[in-house]
Amino acid sequence: MNSFYCLALFLAVANAKIYTDCSTKPLSEITSIDVQDCTATPCVLKRGGKTELKINFNSLTSSTKLTTKVYGVIGGIKIPWTGLPANACGSVSCPLTSGNSYEYKNSIAVLPSYPAIKVDVQFEFKADNGDNVLCFKIPVQLQ
Repeated sequence: MNSFYCLALFLAVANAKIYTDCSTKPLSEITSIDVQDCTATPCVLKRGGKTELKINFNSLTSSTKLTTKVYGVIGGIKIPWTGLPANACGSVSCPLTSGNSYEYKNSIAVLPSYPAIKVDVQFEFKADNGDNVLCFKIPVQLQ
């Protein structure tokens, strides 16, 4: 019986989400988000370094381009996060077609000028018309 509980706990931890979806209308289904060396929140990011981000999703819309906007959210205020290219099509196959699956991979720069604080990092991937194809937040600790 103890083995069953250990297995159940392991599976719960292995499948734990490190993000929260912030989409107001679903234009995609996120199947997984992986941040390098992050298995629990907050994800620890080293200032002056880079970390790998991988997103798998199913698009529910079509778009010829995909634009990335990233923010640090502090006290409800979105502050632009530099260090990730605005054109997401360099990291995912564009154009997006509704019903298809995609994988986005990129490195996130963590500038040394960022303060050593806990912050929610909000990622927005926008379609041609400005609607969010993807929107999610990941709690991070900057060190």
